[in-house]
Amino acid sequence: MKIKEYAILESLPSPVFFKDMEGRFQYCNKAFYEFLGADETEIIGKKADEIEIASVASSFRKADEALLRGEGVQVYEAKVANHKGELRDLQITKDLVCCDEMGGLIGIAGVIVDITERVNFAKKMKELNQIKDIAIQINQRLLNPDEEIDTLGMLLEKSIESIPEARFGAILIINENGLLEMPKSKGYPKEMTKDFKLKPEDSLVCKSKGRIPKEICVVRDIDKMKAVESPELLVLDGDSVKTSLVSPIWLDGEFYGFINIDSTKRNAFDDEDMKIMEYMRGHIQTVLLDMKRYNEKLMLMRTDYVTGIFNRRYFEDLAKKSIEFSKNSGQKACFAIMDIDKMKLINDKYGHVAGDFILKSFAQRIVSSTRGCDIMGRYGGDEFAIIFPGSEKETIFRKMENIRIEMGKKLVEFEGFMIPLEFSYGISEYPAEGNSYCELIKIADDMMYRDKKERKKSQ
Repeated sequence: MKIKEYAILESLPSPVFFKDMEGRFQYCNKAFYEFLGADETEIIGKKADEIEIASVASSFRKADEALLRGEGVQVYEAKVANHKGELRDLQITKDLVCCDEMGGLIGIAGVIVDITERVNFAKKMKELNQIKDIAIQINQRLLNPDEEIDTLGMLLEKSIESIPEARFGAILIINENGLLEMPKSKGYPKEMTKDFKLKPEDSLVCKSKGRIPKEICVVRDIDKMKAVESPELLVLDGDSVKTSLVSPIWLDGEFYGFINIDSTKRNAFDDEDMKIMEYMRGHIQTVLLDMKRYNEKLMLMRTDYVTGIFNRRYFEDLAKKSIEFSKNSGQKACFAIMDIDKMKLINDKYGHVAGDFILKSFAQRIVSSTRGCDIMGRYGGDEFAIIFPGSEKETIFRKMENIRIEMGKKLVEFEGFMIPLEFSYGISEYPAEGNSYCELIKIADDMMYRDKKERKKSQ
């Protein structure tokens, strides 16, 4: 080889080699030796299966055979470990070398190009395209906002699928009491997730970082964390969760929850995985924000702006559904109509702002005195209605009497004035007194007016 040609080959950043017709290396440039971390004595005169690239000797040999059969230049890809033990994606190009003087074949020359970054980019682009498909599916779910939990479950599953080392995962959403719940999980046992409740500050990521993070982060060596209260819950299929990729969700500047992607490997997630989660999180936050605003708008449409309880239109929808449920289940149900006494006098004496305050105070006191399954709505003006599912009339009569007694004991304070809060009421029972909403509400309404007349007489 001429000195000039040799200098050129040695200066190339890509590994170059030449093998004789028996497949033995006769020349390798500096980049080739550096890649394998070997020297000339370990390579020259040996075949591929005799050195550090024995794992890909078969593909090397097949390409050589194809060249000898006259199939032309061979270009193929192989994974080969470099001197650091890192598995790299290589593109290998080979061609036959002829002797200029005799015209005969003297060997095979090849050049190797490291295409790891290109392969990883293509892989990530494929994953991103998959995530874009997920985003389309999510947006389609917006047509039915009541399926939010299913949407989150789909997001969790697709996130796990998109990240190679991910094995388990969970969605943690903060509830109205400020506790994290786990509405959806993958891989974790039901007994762990069903009644899951956790303060945000007690979460693994907060224990690790000392705060609720704003950005996606990785929690490592979970199995070694002394702050883990129940490490046995993080042992799955005989192996412990060691690493968690945590994606905090913030909506309108408020903390909403986490998406945790978990692995049993100690150093499971890299920067590329975090980029995928960042991309995913952007879509998740957009969708959840749309859902949140939709639900807020829906609640505004369904609630009375003064008292915060259901308005008449939505209350009537719920009442009709309650009757239908009672028909199907064979349960009883009661309806109550209430009217605040002397409301006109309160408005005239203290003003309409005071009147609104009385309406709100009345609604709050009634709600606090009823069950979580009971449904209350503002029926109109100073009238209110309640549905008591599964209750008999006698039981509700005693309840309403107790509420009226307790309410009469405590005056409402407004701007220094002490205002009494009294009301009249009527009750009807399904199915004893009617089978339709209109029948039942009329019976309760008539009873309420009779009660109001009796109370006026006695005052």
